[in-house]
Amino acid sequence: TLRSTVLQIIIQSKVAQSAATAADITITEAQRDQTIASNETLAAMVKNPAATDFINDYVEATLVVGSDAGKAAFSDQLTKTTVTVNPRFGTWDSEKMAFVDGTAGGSISELAPAAQG
Repeated sequence: TLRSTVLQIIIQSKVAQSAATAADITITEAQRDQTIASNETLAAMVKNPAATDFINDYVEATLVVGSDAGKAAFSDQLTKTTVTVNPRFGTWDSEKMAFVDGTAGGSISELAPAAQG
């Protein structure tokens, strides 16, 4: 779902920011702007003030993991990071290192299935 994709990007962007700091990787504004300008969809989306920070974070994360050093730093940071997701949205699968969409429809008023045992 779109919600799952957005949450996955937010989580990965935050981890990539931490990885970049830990590995002393700097993404310049010029690099980010060039990447956005080269992609029609991103260029259109970044003009929306509600999406600007999200798009900038996404592009910076993409640039971080685009290098071998960034990829290694991201992977290392991801294994060290504890990710907590509001249960109404889903869970973080630390084995897959990925967001897993919730099955309760996103409502905190729906009861979770009863535990067996």
